[in-house]
Amino acid sequence: MFRNHTSPPGYTLKYLARLACQYIRNLRMPLMHFYVISHERSGTHFLINTLNENLPIRAGMGTGDGSGTGWNNIGEWFGPYDNFTGSRNHIDEYNERNWHKGAHRNTIIKTHSDAELFAIRFRKAPVVYIYRDPRDVMVSWFHYLNNRQFYINNPQVEDMRCDCFSTFIRRPVNGFLRYSYSESGNFKNVVERWAAHVSGWLNYPGTCIVKYEDLFYEPQMVVKQVAAGLNLTPNKHVNPIPIDKSVSILPRKGVVGDGTAVCSESDTDFIRKISGQYGLDWSILTGHGPGDQ
Repeated sequence: MFRNHTSPPGYTLKYLARLACQYIRNLRMPLMHFYVISHERSGTHFLINTLNENLPIRAGMGTGDGSGTGWNNIGEWFGPYDNFTGSRNHIDEYNERNWHKGAHRNTIIKTHSDAELFAIRFRKAPVVYIYRDPRDVMVSWFHYLNNRQFYINNPQVEDMRCDCFSTFIRRPVNGFLRYSYSESGNFKNVVERWAAHVSGWLNYPGTCIVKYEDLFYEPQMVVKQVAAGLNLTPNKHVNPIPIDKSVSILPRKGVVGDGTAVCSESDTDFIRKISGQYGLDWSILTGHGPGDQ
């Protein structure tokens, strides 16, 4: 079955043969789209890899800026943030130019859009949304935005590196974090950004909701849940993708509970308080393992 691998830079014979195999396999799969959406560092590629491995869906060369093998990508806005003219051109371009071409290559479209922007601008298709314990998200996000490679990959982005985790979660967000995936940017810090994102999608009608922790501990259950939501029949034998074998962008550990070792008591209280202000149940957010939803 298909595995998500990063494409080599050159068109080698092995690479071309793999493309041919993907093309032949895709001919047997239904022509459809669905989105995999999350806040950054919430298991987006872990879920994409698992679904591509275990569902009868198309998976091949990606379409759209920043795409990869097995998923199409809509992209994000890199500013300037004092002028909103053309700020959503990347979304319109995918809707108008890449939608049909992308559906032939991949069933999955990846985005980190919030629900408000999605409702206003995105072409509609089913949504599978994955969320994760906010402490783990914040710690992974902290390391991700401190990674030098992120700024090499995205030279348009203002340097957001920060030595102190407690400062990171409390300081004001810049234009990139405020508007790259959000319509209104109505939040003050990264925790509010996360809480607004999750609460928006948990309340978005028709969304198939997945917890990272459930995918980590019970991938068979999650595959069946998503398949039922999409009216698809999963493979008879679900093949889990171990987190350390899941290809992603600047991966870290992917460990459940990693954030508890970094968050101080005051950091946890800060995250819990903001979560509550956005109507999120802390016991559900931090529950680990199947059945906690």
